[in-house]
Amino acid sequence: MPFHPNFHAGEKAAMPDEAPSNSIDVFTLLRKSRLCDALTDDQVRHVAEHVELQPFKAGEQLGSSGEEVTHLFILADGQIKASTRNAKGQEILVAYMNPGDHAGDVPLLESSPRPVDLTALADGNLLRLSAASFHSLIDAYPRMLRNLFRTLGARFKEFAGVLKRGIPSPVLGIVGIFPSGNTLCQRLIARLAADGERLTIWSNDPERLKLDSECPRPRRLDEPAVAEIERFRHDRSAELERHVMVLIADSWSNVDPRWMRLTNEMLWLVSPPDESIANECWREFTRAAAESADLTRLVWLLGPSDQVAPRSESWRSSRREVKVPIETDGNSMSLRERQGLDRLVRALKGYSLGLALAGGGARGLAHLGVLHAFDEAGITFDIMAGTSCGAMAGITYAAGMPTDAAVEAFGRDLKPSRWFRALPKGQNWYLLTQFRRGNWDGMLRRYLHDWRLEQLPTPFLTLTVDLISAREVVRDRGDAAHAILESINLPGISRPIMRDGMALVDGGVLNNLPADVLSNRGADFIVGVDVTSRLRHELGGNRRDTPPDRVKAVGTVDTLLRVFETQAHGLGNIRSRAVDFWISPDTAAFDFADFTRAREIAAAGESATQQVLPQLRVQLAELQRKLRSR
Repeated sequence: MPFHPNFHAGEKAAMPDEAPSNSIDVFTLLRKSRLCDALTDDQVRHVAEHVELQPFKAGEQLGSSGEEVTHLFILADGQIKASTRNAKGQEILVAYMNPGDHAGDVPLLESSPRPVDLTALADGNLLRLSAASFHSLIDAYPRMLRNLFRTLGARFKEFAGVLKRGIPSPVLGIVGIFPSGNTLCQRLIARLAADGERLTIWSNDPERLKLDSECPRPRRLDEPAVAEIERFRHDRSAELERHVMVLIADSWSNVDPRWMRLTNEMLWLVSPPDESIANECWREFTRAAAESADLTRLVWLLGPSDQVAPRSESWRSSRREVKVPIETDGNSMSLRERQGLDRLVRALKGYSLGLALAGGGARGLAHLGVLHAFDEAGITFDIMAGTSCGAMAGITYAAGMPTDAAVEAFGRDLKPSRWFRALPKGQNWYLLTQFRRGNWDGMLRRYLHDWRLEQLPTPFLTLTVDLISAREVVRDRGDAAHAILESINLPGISRPIMRDGMALVDGGVLNNLPADVLSNRGADFIVGVDVTSRLRHELGGNRRDTPPDRVKAVGTVDTLLRVFETQAHGLGNIRSRAVDFWISPDTAAFDFADFTRAREIAAAGESATQQVLPQLRVQLAELQRKLRSR
């Protein structure tokens, strides 16, 4: 991309009231930047003489981590994403750059490489200031240096959690059709207003967008509105201010989203029956406004009969989606509706809550009690991960199965027959038989059918281990029942599952508490539930104080199960640094294979969670406080 000098030879710098009509008014852009705050007009014109203009397109890579920084970037218009990558190559969002922000200052001051990747999210322009010009200008103008340190201080407070990171989408567009689209708009706007955001609402049909009395009155979305929204995009004065453009029509054939080009983020609300025509409308719009494709968040509006989102690949190019059930049309919401709305609100605010569920055999049913306590307390999560039985319990929940029903189902389906119950250690032999006969698959499909992980209302990650490459494998897509079977596949009890060139066994072999996986996916606050932290000091009826003449022989299955317990207990401690809040149900009284005590095990999880709920609420409130401006 070529650079364009700000001024032609012989042309004087544009004054505030006489910007050339045939060029970008760099003086005004600089005047609005944080770096030039409180500088005189003559000083800003002097800075402008050193500026080069660089247009860019959506999707363009503007800077790479590790490279030498030769210029300070000031964002004139558009939007840029700053991100980095972890050791596994997974992208982690650091911040969004909006007009007036600048990047490259710290590397230029320290002569250090660029710490982040810079990617354009929308078409725009950069103002580039060379390293030599940057250093000479901050030497010449102490006020500019003061502005620079004020910005750096704000960044420090942001990363330290003192200051809100700012609204990632200050201009939010919402496109959908009546009636479910209208219902979601009403609920979403009411929630944002209740959270303290200053909202200006624009609608193509203000009379039909009936908002709560606490919400601002919607204004008509027309040409004058476009001019006002444009001014807001380039001159935002409040960190918690957001403009919401609502375009809801009676049918997709009546949707005209041309004004949505003004948005920083666009929600495309789709009900499963309308998927085909909604997708066609979206593709037609993004062909005309290509930069909007990467700014789109697909929102599936799941009706009362839609347990999961459609199995569709046509939308996957958007890469960002949220599932929000719409089962009623009033303000009183079901549990599923509230969970979906919570996920959408946090996505718009730019942070997420994660829940990691450890493995532990039958003790993993304690997770269902933990989840039930969270439901009763109104605490929801944006992304979950589980290993072994943590994956089994968690995926059924993520698919929308009520916790009480899941406890009853597992207790019933995994109850040994009378013949097994009559055998010594019959529950262990029954578990072995379930694996060897492949009975798990049929049991799980009664509840999960052929659903895929990417269809589940709550995003879920599972852990399994490939013995060929000797590495952990994270599943976030594919058959949900397969994901569970891979994660619970106990080596020695069952043969490795041969799939996709891998030999897959229980994820607890390497990672029994997958909190680090959630951290790698960008979760800001992670709750870890460890069901193996309190082990009973006993093996096959033997204790440390058992007299030598009463020591019993320990069978192979008992030994293998105890090895898994011991390994899970140790690995849980190793992986603990990614956890922000711990819940550790006391499951020591329950055997690894005893699923018949499902209700008691779940009750232990619920009790442990209720005991720590007050502390968890305090920490979540503190997180909210840190994410808000003071």
